[in-house]
Amino acid sequence: MTSILYRDKTVIIRADGSAEIGIGHLMRCVALAQGFRRASVCPRFISKNLDGTAREVLSSCGFEPILLDDSKKEDEDATATLEIAREQKAKFVIIDHYGLKEPFRNFLKAAGLRLLVFDDIGDSKKITADIILNQNLGAASLLPRYKEIAPDAIAYLLGEKYVLLRDEIVKTGKMAREKRQQRLKDIIRGNKKPTILIIFGGSDIKGYTPIALAQLRDFTGYYDCALVACSRSRMKIETLTETIMIAGSLRQTLIFDTPELPKMMSKADIAITAGGSTTQELAYLGVAMIIVQVAANQRIICQGFAQKEAAIVIMGNESHEEALKKDLYQLLSKPEDVSLLSQKVLKIIDSHGRDRILKILANNHLY
Repeated sequence: MTSILYRDKTVIIRADGSAEIGIGHLMRCVALAQGFRRASVCPRFISKNLDGTAREVLSSCGFEPILLDDSKKEDEDATATLEIAREQKAKFVIIDHYGLKEPFRNFLKAAGLRLLVFDDIGDSKKITADIILNQNLGAASLLPRYKEIAPDAIAYLLGEKYVLLRDEIVKTGKMAREKRQQRLKDIIRGNKKPTILIIFGGSDIKGYTPIALAQLRDFTGYYDCALVACSRSRMKIETLTETIMIAGSLRQTLIFDTPELPKMMSKADIAITAGGSTTQELAYLGVAMIIVQVAANQRIICQGFAQKEAAIVIMGNESHEEALKKDLYQLLSKPEDVSLLSQKVLKIIDSHGRDRILKILANNHLY
């Protein structure tokens, strides 16, 4: 990796990742860290070791995290984070963590640090922060709520205008977006059958991958191939075993263990996925989506896509198997619907969210 000459500025990023909690928090922070690095500002990640996922993921992206002991409680975590910030001469801390709440934020702020806080649902009673960042579709509607619970913030960065995309997604996406229109024409004319991607995160703790894959049994003549993203090292053995068994009974189904996701996603025409940050990457790549809400914190992003009619959304209170089968039939039997959803998401997400965020941070002299 090419060495980078940093100015005398460092920012701290406090985020965790594991098979159980996923890596979405880490990946969107990586996107922001890549932007800082390009601006010659040094991003330093602080993470708990947990199952080793954070170190593995961050190292693969060129960032070596400072690891905290897993046993640290919230107050001890706050003290350790402050000590590291002072050692690194950092004045700005980015927090992307559901488990670190108001006492953690208030402690750091009282110590003189400036804070950017990622928040996805706006359900806290109070958020101490200089900047609130919620990049989910539909988040702009939460502005009154954020002004109430974070009255001291100087900026509320809400909605798809601030979507964070990693360098590799942007790079792959430029070419994928150029080719998307021809792919859609070929699908509508019947010259090509769509490629389906199933992606519920590498660990897929709740086991949705085999559920989604099983629905393809009734549509084998409607699609070209099915791509399945999973991680043999993180996925529960029963979920992995069931996925492999179902894949063996379906035509042209390829399972990828920790694949190059940007390239894999760019090959898809339809994706069945959870309502996390992967939806934003798929949207930028122009992929039509069936989004399944698999966690409470995905409600806002699912509602955002649904309100814009930019994806087929299955909310948490629906029967997922029945809805998946019905929605798959809709897309596979009506190629024009695939094109319609693709065209909508291509217009919603651009590649400039990170630049907008960094400009606001720089203009407010936060780091």
